[in-house]
Amino acid sequence: MNLISNLNPSQKQTRNPGYSYALSHYLRCYCAVAFLRNLMVYFSCIKCVISADEHQEATVNNNQHESVKPESIKSVVLEEALSWAKLIVFTVLLAVMLNQFVIVNASIPTGSMESSIMPNDRIVAFRLSYLFTDPDRFDIVIFRFPDDESRLYVKRIIGLPGETITIRDGSVYINDDQTPLRDDFIRDGVAVGDYGPFYVPAESFFMLGDNRGNSEDSRAWNEPFVHRNGILGKAIFKYYRGFGILR
Repeated sequence: MNLISNLNPSQKQTRNPGYSYALSHYLRCYCAVAFLRNLMVYFSCIKCVISADEHQEATVNNNQHESVKPESIKSVVLEEALSWAKLIVFTVLLAVMLNQFVIVNASIPTGSMESSIMPNDRIVAFRLSYLFTDPDRFDIVIFRFPDDESRLYVKRIIGLPGETITIRDGSVYINDDQTPLRDDFIRDGVAVGDYGPFYVPAESFFMLGDNRGNSEDSRAWNEPFVHRNGILGKAIFKYYRGFGILR
């Protein structure tokens, strides 16, 4: 089976790093950039204060001379603290918005999508992929498991709405076509067995894992079809142990 991380810790699931991992990832990225920027500003301010202290004056407002006061140092420190507070709040809000409305960030604990996605790979799916288009055959998608929508799965779309899917000796046939569907993406030597026929309802899809010999998918579910509303997004790329575009 191929449960991804956002779910309950049963049936070989792992805890979801998607939300927390993405949040920490964005925090690290934004804070690193901001740190360098603010560090330069901070040292620039300190340099000005030291220079003013040494010369007992600073040139401001068209060469008007003013003595440096302790309040000016406090003002610099307070300004930097407020700047960091704003940055952290902005980063947290950005991470929440991205994960809620733009992407799905997930870790894959099982091998049901080998060799396209390996165990412990992390993947990113784009929630807006099907905003104006329909899911297509061979798309790799993250969706709510139809037998228990509290769980998320990742599989490849094989059957489209209105089609009849038949599997003979591991090969997939669409409707009455006698030519099997291409399967160059599946793991070598694992396409076996006879299943079906499955009649795909409207607005629904038939899903299979690429590791056909080790995948709990539409062939075995009580509800074998995934409704379009249950699809959260199209998997775009994998990362962590190596970057790769998912096709």
